[in-house]
Amino acid sequence: MAKHPAIAGAICAGIPDPKWGQAPVALVIFHAGGSATEEELKLFCRDYLADYKVPKQIRVVAELPLTGAGKLNRNAVVAHYAGGE
Repeated sequence: MAKHPAIAGAICAGIPDPKWGQAPVALVIFHAGGSATEEELKLFCRDYLADYKVPKQIRVVAELPLTGAGKLNRNAVVAHYAGGE
């Protein structure tokens, strides 16, 4: 997803899903002036990923969750969607 020209940054994580056990979700930040719909981003992902890896949800956020060391924090994404935050 980070290859998309409108995306400045992205993080994907597997979140709990009652049907599949886990489902991929993505959080994205757009470049200044950049935009795309969720469906456009999903179609873009299908060019690079297997169908089961395409995020089921894509959310635009102001900032991506980081660890204290400044790395992307997938655990924070999972905790948020699992109701832990």
